[in-house]
Amino acid sequence: MSNNFVGFIFSKLHLIGSKSQGPTYYLQQFIFGEAKSLSEGPTIEIVKQVQPWEEDPSLQEYLGKIVKVAGVMVANKLKYEKVKPFKE
Repeated sequence: MSNNFVGFIFSKLHLIGSKSQGPTYYLQQFIFGEAKSLSEGPTIEIVKQVQPWEEDPSLQEYLGKIVKVAGVMVANKLKYEKVKPFKE
C-alpha cells in the first residue's frame, strides 16, 4: 500500500569519479500544520528506477519543483510508484 509524500525534489551527484557516477534524488518533505502553514520536514532519499549512472526521467523532469510522490518507505528510502506536480 502506497503513501503520499509532498515536498521539493532535488539531486546531488553521487559516486563522483567512478563509472557509476550519477544523480541521487531526494525529497525535502513538507509538513502541513494548522491554518495550512508549511514547515520543513525530513529529507528522504528516493530510490531511482534506472542504473546508478543514469538520470531517472520520471524524477528528472520535476527537479526543483514541489511534487506529490506516491510510494512506500523501504529501509529509510522512498521507493516511488508515481510522481506528479503538487497542487493545493
